[in-house]
Amino acid sequence: MLITFLFWVSAANAQGWSPASDPKNFGQNYNPTFSELPLEATLPESLLPWSGPFWKDRQGSISYDWQQEKGSWSLPLPSEAEVKALSAEQIEALPPSVKFDIARNRYDYPIFKATEKYAGKPRFSQRLNPLWHAWYGICDGLAQASLHYKNPYPASITNALGKEIRFGSGDLKALAAYYYAYVAVVETPSTEFPVRRDDRVRKRIGENCFPNSPKFPTKPREADSDETGTEPEATCGRDLNPGALHIALTNRIGFEKQGFIADFSPGETINQHPVYGFSTTVLAERPPGLGSAAFTVREIRVKTTLKFAFYDRAHWDRTPTVEKTRSLGYWLELDQSGNIIGGSYDPHGSGKVPDYIWTSEPLVFGHGFEILNHLMRMRQTPSRPSP
Repeated sequence: MLITFLFWVSAANAQGWSPASDPKNFGQNYNPTFSELPLEATLPESLLPWSGPFWKDRQGSISYDWQQEKGSWSLPLPSEAEVKALSAEQIEALPPSVKFDIARNRYDYPIFKATEKYAGKPRFSQRLNPLWHAWYGICDGLAQASLHYKNPYPASITNALGKEIRFGSGDLKALAAYYYAYVAVVETPSTEFPVRRDDRVRKRIGENCFPNSPKFPTKPREADSDETGTEPEATCGRDLNPGALHIALTNRIGFEKQGFIADFSPGETINQHPVYGFSTTVLAERPPGLGSAAFTVREIRVKTTLKFAFYDRAHWDRTPTVEKTRSLGYWLELDQSGNIIGGSYDPHGSGKVPDYIWTSEPLVFGHGFEILNHLMRMRQTPSRPSP
C-alpha cells in the first residue's frame, strides 16, 4: 500500500497535474484507484445544499426589498422610536439587512449602510470592467452557507423593544450568505469591522482564470452572462486537471459524504455553485497518448455528470433545491496499478469545464451575528398576515 501511494505521488507530480490542481489539496489520503471509486453518488437529502438568489450588488445585495420587488436605496430607515410604532407585519416586509439590524437593536443600520458601498460596483476595486456589474454578488457566500447549514425554515425573534421580528427562509439565506461573503472575510476594514481578517479555512484545486492574464489568456466576451452562465468559454488552459477532479469528486462526495463548490463560468464571470452529486459512465479505453502523464499504461474515456444547486429567487417558505447538471467528457490516465495519475478533456464531448473547485469549513456566526446561530436552527413557522 505504501509503495502504491508513493508511486502515485511521484507519477502525479511528474506530469499529470500542477501543484495547484493536485487532489491532495482536498485530502492527503484520497483513494486514486479508479476501480475502487464509485461511479455515482449523491448526498443524502438532509445534506443537500439549498438554492437562493446571489443578491446582486447593483440591486443593493441583501438590502434589496425582495418581498416588494423594489430596490431599497430610497427606503427611509426607521428610527428606534418609529420601530416601536411598527406592527410585526410592517417589520416583516422590510429587507433582510434592515430586519436583522432591528433584531439586534442596531438603529444605525450598519449592514444596510455597508451594502450601499457595493451598489453598482464590484467588491474588489481592481476589477473595474463595467460588464461585471450585472452579475456581481455574493454567490461565494451563498454556496458556502448552503453547504454548511440546513435549508432554513421561517423563524422569528423578539428584540429588546419587545417587537417580534419575523424572518422568511429567504431572509435567513441572505444573512448567512452575506456573513460568509463579507463578515467572515474582511478585505477592506470599516467602522464596524476595523481589522482585516479571514475566518474561513479553505481548500482548493485549480486556479482563477482572469481576463488579460498572461498565464491564462481569454477570448473577448460578447455580452455579460449575468447568472445564466452563457459566457463564451475562455481559453484558460483548463488547469483543473480532469484526473484530479475525478479523484476529488469521487472521494469527497462518494466516501466523505460532503459537497464542494465549483466556479462553473471559466473566464471573467464567476458563478459559484455547490456540487452534491455525480454519475460516471465508462465509454472507451485506449493506449497512452503522446501527451499523457509519465507512467501511464492505459487511458479510460468517461462521461461524468455533475449535479449542483442553482440560483432561485427568494421565498418566504422553505423550498426544494433547484437542481442543474453539467456533463464533462474526459480521458483518465491510469498507471500499472490502476491509479489515476492524470487526464485530458475530450474536446468534442465535454461541457464547459469548471474554473476551479474548493471547500470551506463551517463557521459559528459571530462578529455581531450571533443570533443567526439561533435563527438558522429554528423549526417554527411564524404566522403571516392574510393577503
